Amino acid sequence: MSTTQYTLIPERVALAKMTYGYAASDLTSIKSSGLSSWVNAQLDPNLAEGDSCAKKLLGFKSLGMSVKQISAFDPFVKNSYSAGFELSSITVIRRLFSERQLFEMLVEHFNDYLHVPTYVAWQSRMPYDRDVIRANVLGKYPDMLVASSLHPAMLEYLNGNDNTKDAPNENYGRELQELHTLTSHAGYLQDDVVNAARVFSGISWDYDASQLVIDPDSHWMGAVSVFGWKNPNDGATPSAIRSVTESLVRYLALRPQTARAFSTRLARRFLADDPPSSVIDLMSAKYLQTGGDIPSVVKAMVAAPEFLLSAGQKVKRPMEYVGSVVRALKVELATAIQPGDASRTDDYFHDSVISSLVWYLSTQGQEPMNWPFPNGFPDKANPWTNLNGQVRRWNLGAALAHGWNDQDFHIPPYDQLLSGVTAEPAAVVDALSQLFLGTALAQADRNDILAIVSPVYDGSSAQSKLTQYAQTATSLILSLPTWNFR
Repeated sequence: MSTTQYTLIPERVALAKMTYGYAASDLTSIKSSGLSSWVNAQLDPNLAEGDSCAKKLLGFKSLGMSVKQISAFDPFVKNSYSAGFELSSITVIRRLFSERQLFEMLVEHFNDYLHVPTYVAWQSRMPYDRDVIRANVLGKYPDMLVASSLHPAMLEYLNGNDNTKDAPNENYGRELQELHTLTSHAGYLQDDVVNAARVFSGISWDYDASQLVIDPDSHWMGAVSVFGWKNPNDGATPSAIRSVTESLVRYLALRPQTARAFSTRLARRFLADDPPSSVIDLMSAKYLQTGGDIPSVVKAMVAAPEFLLSAGQKVKRPMEYVGSVVRALKVELATAIQPGDASRTDDYFHDSVISSLVWYLSTQGQEPMNWPFPNGFPDKANPWTNLNGQVRRWNLGAALAHGWNDQDFHIPPYDQLLSGVTAEPAAVVDALSQLFLGTALAQADRNDILAIVSPVYDGSSAQSKLTQYAQTATSLILSLPTWNFR
């Protein structure tokens, strides 16, 4: 087959970039409101997840739990994997079914940016997602970074709990500068790492008491300097020590080098693997002008001409591929998600219909928030473009299109998706091409797909002729190379 190219329709480009997938109704909505208004609405903190999504989340216990409550919940204590699996399930549901699509994409981005693997900090990872990332993603990055710096999840992952004046641990001090702010291009030195570690020494999380502990006796005292920031660091009280840590974090968060690193990574997420310097310059200026206001930088990025011109320049990561199929087909869960069974500590959510997608993402190397390294999931094409992964994508698309895993997902509502379309192979293929790709298929692709679709209907199935044609045509169109790109 040849590669059918997307037609440059601004609304489709925007939705492909800023959602996990979209249906015809989403396209109608953004055309009606206009791109700028749609983005503003998506970044409105008052926008709700939507009733359908909220109902799917009702059975999950950890959503509102504190670190202390999660630590004491018997199924999680006896099988810590269950806590991580619950967070993965909640996250997949939100990405697939929430009306706050751009919000959810930003939440994923910053969970990668300030990354903590789920199964490293099972007691605190759900609160980290809720209280650090989600609580600040429509605010200012320095605030998010401050919240992250002393959260039990980050303290546990980057060994802050083990950082004392007598046994300094440099992990967080290094990643704060390498990944969270300046990056190595800024030229920070080993002395900067050592001094940052000294600033954060003596700070740990007490899981038994469920509280942050700042111990002046374990804190390194004396003058420190980190990348131009200087402080006498002579406070002898927990509040004074905490104030110094916040001063350092905010200083680093507002460096021009951080503004550029932040903008580059955000543009890489939404535009291209190697985003143009022109848009990075624009975003960096907005970052510094607004004190790191995340929505302002996002809006500046979307308003740049380069944004719409970057159509099809990002390969879908596995989560985006799943989302694009489920949302385009309006696939719904076959049954309601049942509350976790607290008596089954071996498999707390053994009946969860979302399990198959969580496991699919795990086999593809992108179970939510479970990348093992501190740099977050890769955001360039190479790690996600291999034959094994592609075959799994084809199989998933075919399974959802045909309703083969009907114990978890309904067959797509083809009668609704193809309302008014004649139940003939050519009409079905052409309509689905416009629905999914926004353009007619290349003639060679169309001929190949029609040759497979035309003999499908045998008259013996309980399914309609339209549905049988649509199932096969859909699985083939979603197998085109074009469908792998945002």
